[in-house]
Amino acid sequence: MRIAAPLNNDVKPRLQWIEVASFVQLPTIQIIGLPAQEVSEAKERIRAAIHASGLEIPKRRIIVNLSPASVIKRGTGIDLAMAVAILSSSMDNNGETIRANARNPARPPQKSLAAWGELGLDGAVKPVSQIVRAVYAAWDASLDYLMVASDEFAKTKEALALLCAGNILKNPAPAIIPVSSLAEAWKFLNCTDKSYTIDSGIDPSMLKTAEKPKKPINDFHDLLPLPALLERSISLSIVGSHHLLLLGPKGAGKSHAIEWLITLQPPFSHKIQIERAILSELRLENCNLQLPVRKISPYVRPSALIGKASPQSIYPGEFSLAHGGLLVADELLEWHRDSREAMREPLERYTVTVTRASGSLEFPAQFVLAASGNLCPCGGWPPNFIENKKNRRETGPVCKCSVQERHRYLGRLSSAILDRIDLVCFATSAAHTIDRNTRQTSNIIDDLRNKVFSARERAIKSWGAPPGLLSSAEIELLIKEHPGWSEHLNSSADTIGELSLRGRHKIARMALSLAAINGQTNPSAAEFAEATYYRHERLGHTSSAS
Repeated sequence: MRIAAPLNNDVKPRLQWIEVASFVQLPTIQIIGLPAQEVSEAKERIRAAIHASGLEIPKRRIIVNLSPASVIKRGTGIDLAMAVAILSSSMDNNGETIRANARNPARPPQKSLAAWGELGLDGAVKPVSQIVRAVYAAWDASLDYLMVASDEFAKTKEALALLCAGNILKNPAPAIIPVSSLAEAWKFLNCTDKSYTIDSGIDPSMLKTAEKPKKPINDFHDLLPLPALLERSISLSIVGSHHLLLLGPKGAGKSHAIEWLITLQPPFSHKIQIERAILSELRLENCNLQLPVRKISPYVRPSALIGKASPQSIYPGEFSLAHGGLLVADELLEWHRDSREAMREPLERYTVTVTRASGSLEFPAQFVLAASGNLCPCGGWPPNFIENKKNRRETGPVCKCSVQERHRYLGRLSSAILDRIDLVCFATSAAHTIDRNTRQTSNIIDDLRNKVFSARERAIKSWGAPPGLLSSAEIELLIKEHPGWSEHLNSSADTIGELSLRGRHKIARMALSLAAINGQTNPSAAEFAEATYYRHERLGHTSSAS
């Protein structure tokens, strides 16, 4: 029987194989194959667990090789696999040598097994988390069995159901073997007791409750009705998965609008759930199936956003942890320049590349950016806007910055970053001046959610994906199939100036989302004109990095 264990320091889950050799020398256990400290210490846990289980290690020199030997092995989950490998290759219940399973014809000799669990000194098998990665690795490698701790049996079934529903692995799933002790594991290997195998065919309907959060992420009582422009902007962001930037003075309701955006987010697909679980387990974080929302401080450094990689470990950053959900960037203009510019790749390619001397790693980072920022360093209200107010107390303090200071502040956002943001919206209504609707806030949210979800489903049915996620090649093909779109895009260029190729694609994607909201199949000139209104070029200046 071939014994394997998940390798837990790679982006994609894969297996490491346990190889055991013994020699007639002084009795010792040696672990090779670049083991980390906790893996090297496993030989003492294995020795104690085997003794507590009533078994015996042959008085020989035993070498355990962890393959591939070029990758550092970390974690205690490999304990069970190494113990099982030593027992299955070296001895049976009586301490006699096993040769090719010839004495046990009831067990096919070519079966393969992955084991994942930490051993206690009393022989107990303890849970070690990272169970989604373990199931994925065993299934992807077409293994026959996956042995896990009994305490993690329920989580293993959920992980198996998630992978079944995702339909990303076509080969047969492994059978799950729950064991509570090393003695139970050994009984299964020798077929001396009942089989612990369960049916691997898991009904994907088990995940119905996981597709949508059981309760709203935000408290309805904290939400006020939004001004029409902000409501339109967040609706567009949800329908088409468009990046959103809200600019405005302090107290204009930017953060409040983002809270609405968080509350109205749709559930994500099974594929995204699987990728989320794999990334979260790589960082040893608990992964739930609710929408990930990562709120980033203005003082974040690029390494925390992109992630880290070394021969010892892999550490996904905030971009990857927001995969499938929202990345909320508060006070984006206050970010360090390098942190802002680090968003170029994920906003364009939905991935993050970490490059080191030993090679490059690519993390998924398909998130929707929800950013906010002030119009000037002081965050005050523009004087020309205050003069049009009947009561200045409805707003906030008047901006005292000069025109040059305001332009310099907005210039912190480089053209490269602005060009990748679909929606740039100005918030110009103080949050506390918005009248409460006579309906309950929960009813308003339900109505708006039904509206945007219907529009999103309409867009996906028409174009195969939310418009904001359509590739440049797909957009170009649509423009060629609809000659009238080119005329509308040329009119947009006449309105706001020369557009880059990316800008033309952004306007086309936005027009598709607007058409879906308006209940139309194809966007008209009105949708293209409104899509042009949300472009950053209307800021009236060409930004440069500072």
